[in-house]
Amino acid sequence: MAMQAVARLKREESGSMLVEFGLLFIPLVVVIVGILEIGLVLLAQQVLQSNTSNAVRVIERGEALGLSAEDARSLARQAICSGTLVLVGEAACNASLKLDVRIIDGSPVPSMFDDEGAVDDDAFAAGNGVAGNSMLVRAVLELPSLTGFLPDLITGPGGQRIVTAQAVFRIDPYAPSL
Repeated sequence: MAMQAVARLKREESGSMLVEFGLLFIPLVVVIVGILEIGLVLLAQQVLQSNTSNAVRVIERGEALGLSAEDARSLARQAICSGTLVLVGEAACNASLKLDVRIIDGSPVPSMFDDEGAVDDDAFAAGNGVAGNSMLVRAVLELPSLTGFLPDLITGPGGQRIVTAQAVFRIDPYAPSL
């Protein structure tokens, strides 16, 4: 039976199998590349959220108490960027990471994005609380586009893939004050 199939394929010289393969190959490649692109962005999102949670633990335990607001933000930035970031090295993370560390005091928190959907640099502040304060940490990281595939679906203005992470916590009320 297998020999008959091979003989039949040899007789067909029209190339219909090659045409059918060509018609199916392009959509197959598009689907595979799309899955890879979206998967890499989701992986980067998860890693950023995990690194932000680790950075929050540093502040939450009171290790930033007694530091200036900018020094506390630098400590959090260092904790986020020193972790394993997917698709971005530590130097690129330090350059493109936007970090907002602020005390939650009942005033409204500004949006991280402007009306066009781009990251609003004015919405990021540096803050440092005392033991017992509730804090908010927001991180925004721009990832480079790998292939430019599906640009309108998974990129922001400027063609960058933007991933965000947030954490709300309370500084340990029993943390030693310096």
